[in-house]
Amino acid sequence: MGRRWLLESQVFQAWLEGISETLWCLGMPGAGKTILASIVVDHLRNLFRDKNVAVACIYCNYKEKNNKMVRELIATVLKQDNTVLSDNVKLLYDCDFVRGTRPELNNLTEILRLEIGTYSRVFIVVDALDELSEHDQLFDH
Repeated sequence: MGRRWLLESQVFQAWLEGISETLWCLGMPGAGKTILASIVVDHLRNLFRDKNVAVACIYCNYKEKNNKMVRELIATVLKQDNTVLSDNVKLLYDCDFVRGTRPELNNLTEILRLEIGTYSRVFIVVDALDELSEHDQLFDH
């Protein structure tokens, strides 16, 4: 059975069916949460292949915590699962590339909102969210 126990659990199935919006997997460092996150991402991508469903993943790292601000996390999501970038993402990139700047948080969140609206479902798997330092917390920005 290996690590498939998570995929077969009632909690995971409820999350997959949309009954629950958030699935938290807690555990001690080294317990295998990153491996479980990878299994979940692979499972979702296989399950929803050829469907209008987006699956993105973010792997946080305590060594990079000062670099993983909210802007970078959103940009990471926008760059995934896009073999062809949307006009919105291209425009955002082109404007900031020309100016030599990084996108503003409000622009990124608006583009993310627009991009999410183009899919029937969106799954964002975040591994090691607890490894972000307190001053980098997602909800403080």
